[in-house]
Amino acid sequence: MNRDWMSVWYTPDADDHIAYISLERIAEIGGALLPNWTAHQITQGNAKLAQWCRVNCKTPGTPVNVRGRYGWAFKHLDDAVLFKLTWG
Repeated sequence: MNRDWMSVWYTPDADDHIAYISLERIAEIGGALLPNWTAHQITQGNAKLAQWCRVNCKTPGTPVNVRGRYGWAFKHLDDAVLFKLTWG
């Protein structure tokens, strides 16, 4: 998983739907015990989220950093809503 998304701001397209999620929550999904989490656990969390997206979404999303707010970008609104209801 490419970590450039953490440092490069993403400019959403008109058809992008962003489901925001905190880095703490991503690390928790990756197995972190809060509040002590690492970049490795964020990577692990994103890997688990990507695997979940491949199984449950029409089009897999991608992790993004929108002006300092982290989340996942989806092309279909129902994928973003399902993601947020499951992981948010």
